[in-house]
Amino acid sequence: MSVAVALRPGWARITVTDAGDGGWSLPDAAPDTVAEYGRGYDPAVRRLEVLRVALKPLGWRCVGLYDKREFRFPVPLLWVYASGRADDIGAVVTVRALPGEAWGYFEAGDGRGGFISPCGDAKAAAEALDLLLKHRLFPFREYA
Repeated sequence: MSVAVALRPGWARITVTDAGDGGWSLPDAAPDTVAEYGRGYDPAVRRLEVLRVALKPLGWRCVGLYDKREFRFPVPLLWVYASGRADDIGAVVTVRALPGEAWGYFEAGDGRGGFISPCGDAKAAAEALDLLLKHRLFPFREYA
């Protein structure tokens, strides 16, 4: 399965494909419109877009806050939230470097304590974030 994703309206589209092992993969070449925002910014946006695609089937809404000039954030952020009455329940996710040249998803604002999952498996990261958000929606249920 292949899904085309536009980072912002009018920007080039990225085609995200099912890797066959339950994960998602992106092509090596990134759109120039994302790359213009600085070194190190593009890999984070690409990983957040893979997470966004993995979260869609789970029913979460996502808004990418990637444009440094528009949003004035030093790092790209992905706002993940529930729709309907519970639209105030959500998380803001960012990508940080991990030791050993790896990347990880973190909840923004919690520093290194907000670790969600490594970026290598977007499906597992989406499931971990899904459990975290379900716990916020229904704190007295067990999701194990």
